[in-house]
Amino acid sequence: GMKFLKANMYRRYNHFEEALPIFDDIIKTHPKHETAYYSANILLDIYIVTGQNVKVAETARWFLDNPKFITAKEDQDRSDLNERAASIMAVAERKILEQVEAEAKKTGDFAKYVQCGNGYLKLFNDTVKKNPEVGIEEKMDQVLYNSGVCYEEGKSLSAAISVYLELMDRFPTSKSAARALARLGNVYARVAYYDKASSNFEEYAKKYAKEDDAYKAMNDAVFYRKGIGDDDKAIEDTNIFISKFGTGKKGAPDGAAAYFSLASIYEKRG
Repeated sequence: GMKFLKANMYRRYNHFEEALPIFDDIIKTHPKHETAYYSANILLDIYIVTGQNVKVAETARWFLDNPKFITAKEDQDRSDLNERAASIMAVAERKILEQVEAEAKKTGDFAKYVQCGNGYLKLFNDTVKKNPEVGIEEKMDQVLYNSGVCYEEGKSLSAAISVYLELMDRFPTSKSAARALARLGNVYARVAYYDKASSNFEEYAKKYAKEDDAYKAMNDAVFYRKGIGDDDKAIEDTNIFISKFGTGKKGAPDGAAAYFSLASIYEKRG
């Protein structure tokens, strides 16, 4: 009890370095004492306030790995600590990965991008295995999307394709799934699967015509269809492009140019 009062006094006046080891000692040495529960929550709070994401994740993991601590005090309900630790750990691990991703962007290090992709995917799998019902509300769709982007930027394209497909399958109504559909088209194009790339661009442009990049998606679909000699699809896509993006004062010039481009297809076909 006296240890707790001492540590809490340090905490109140922002002497966190002095307070932390005392709170930690109470948790590890006196887990059954009533102050251990309060020490646990304060310890997490201090690490969060001071931005020590690695420590937040490590501490939250310790509580999850030591369920006896949650049930150590019969007359004190500690069940909420378990839920809080799980939620906090997921957020902390995500922030750590965001830092790794930012560093990868700065240095252009492909290995760091892949490390980041692996980390996001592990976070997703660990979370979903414990609770298969978690979804968009817990931003697990974004975690999976971030994994795919990191793999893509790290040139691990097969892994990126796998993650994007899982995202679209698991969260079909998510905005992240929509973005994954467009990025998947780009990945297929990079590995010369132009037919699959075109299909993804077409689907994206039709489903999300109001998005800023839908115009480019359908334009790319036409380009790749022409490139692989799929004239029927190229004509179909061009007509869709004109109807969706080539009308009105703003789109008229593009619509006219697209319509004129059909001449080359018909000329080629005699």
